[in-house]
Amino acid sequence: MKRTLVFAHRGANREAAENTRSAFDRALAYPIDGIETDIQLSRDGVAVLWHDRFLGKLGLPGKRIDDFDHAELRAMDF
Repeated sequence: MKRTLVFAHRGANREAAENTRSAFDRALAYPIDGIETDIQLSRDGVAVLWHDRFLGKLGLPGKRIDDFDHAELRAMDF
C-alpha cells in the first residue's frame, strides 16, 4: 500500500502568516513530509515567496509581484 505524503501548504498558515519563517517553523513541529511554497520573481529578478498570482490581498487588485521591483515590495506591508 502506498503511503500518503503530508505537506504543509505555505507552512502552518493557520497559525502564522503564510509563506513566512514563522509559518515554516511552526509547520516543522507537525509530523509532515514537507513544506510547499510558491516563488515568483520581482520585476528586477529577485525571488519572492508569494502564493497568489495577483496582489489583491494587499489592496492592489490586478497587480502582480513582477509589477514591482524588490525594494518596492520590501516597503509593502505583507
